[in-house]
Amino acid sequence: MIVFEKPHSLADVPLHYCPGCTHGIIHRLVAEVIDELEIEWLIMNDGSTDKSAEILADYAKKDNRIKIISQENSGPGVASNRALSIAHRINNYYYEKMVGQRQLGTSLLISMIINGHILIESVPGLAKTTAAKTMTEAVNGRFSRIQCTPDLLPSDIIGTQILNYSTNTFDTKLGPVHANFVLLDEINRSSAKTQSAMLEVMQEHQTTIGGENYPVPEIFMVIATQNPIEQEGTYVLSEAQLDRFAIKEKLEYPTEDEEVLILNRVEADVFSKGAAVVGLDSVKYLQDLVKKVYIDDAVKKYIVSLVDATRHPADFISPVPNSLYSLLNNS
Repeated sequence: MIVFEKPHSLADVPLHYCPGCTHGIIHRLVAEVIDELEIEWLIMNDGSTDKSAEILADYAKKDNRIKIISQENSGPGVASNRALSIAHRINNYYYEKMVGQRQLGTSLLISMIINGHILIESVPGLAKTTAAKTMTEAVNGRFSRIQCTPDLLPSDIIGTQILNYSTNTFDTKLGPVHANFVLLDEINRSSAKTQSAMLEVMQEHQTTIGGENYPVPEIFMVIATQNPIEQEGTYVLSEAQLDRFAIKEKLEYPTEDEEVLILNRVEADVFSKGAAVVGLDSVKYLQDLVKKVYIDDAVKKYIVSLVDATRHPADFISPVPNSLYSLLNNS
C-alpha cells in the first residue's frame, strides 16, 4: 500500500467531505486505489470538538477495506496540514472580532508559537486588550490582566505568602502572572523594581516565593503595552529590558471604514461572545513542530549579518546575542 504525503500526489484522488464534521474539514483518500479497492483514510484531528475521527472509526468497523492511519504515523505532510488547520482557525477567530490590526494578529500568533513575548506600543483605545483576550479565547487559555501603576509591588505580580491563623503557617498565594497569557498594561508606568521582577519571570519561566520556585504554565506569553504619550512619571524600559521581548509592534489608528465596521460589530455584540476553536494542546503541538523546521545555513548567516550591521552606528546600542535567537525563531 502506498501512502502519498505530497499534495501534488493527490491530484487524481477524490475528495470526501466527512458528514457531521463541525468544521467542514476535508478528508482526502490518500492511498492508491488498487484492484481490491483497498482504501486508507487520513484523519486530521487536532484535538478540537471535531467528531471526524469518531465517524471515520465507525466507517472502518463497517468496512474491512478501510484502515485508519494515526496522526503519529502519517508522515510530515499530515503535520504540515494539521499545523495550517490550527493556525487558520486561530486567525479566523481573531479576524471575526478584530477589525484591521492584521500585523498585530500575525505577531501575536508568531509569539505564541515560539513561546516568546511581545511589546505593543500605541495610544490608548486601539484594542490591545481586546486582541490579547481574543487570542486567549481562541486557544482556551487562562488570561490575566495587570494594570501597572507606580505603587505596584513585585508581590502583586508574582505572589506572596499569607499567614494562616488557623494553622499558624504561611500559605503561598500565587500572583496573576501564573496564567497562559498575561497582559501587562502600560508596563512603563510600573517602578523599575516591579519591571525587573516581571522580566525575570519572562526569562526564567518561574517565580520565587519564600525560597520556593513555582513554574508558570508551559504555554506562557506576556503581552506588554506602553503608551508613547504622557511620559511624566513613567519608567522607560531600558535597552537591556527590551531584549526580553521577541517582537515589538507599533499600532496606528484605524481607517474611517474600519471604524464604521467597529461600530457595527459593537452593535452586533460580537465582542461579548467567545468560544475556543482549538485547545492549548494544539498550541503545544505548534510549538513542538516549529522546533523541527529546517533552517538553512544561508538564513542563519543572513540573520547574523543583519544583526552585525546594526552594531556599527555609534548612535545605537549594539544588539546582544539574544536578538539572534529571536530572529531565528521568528523566521
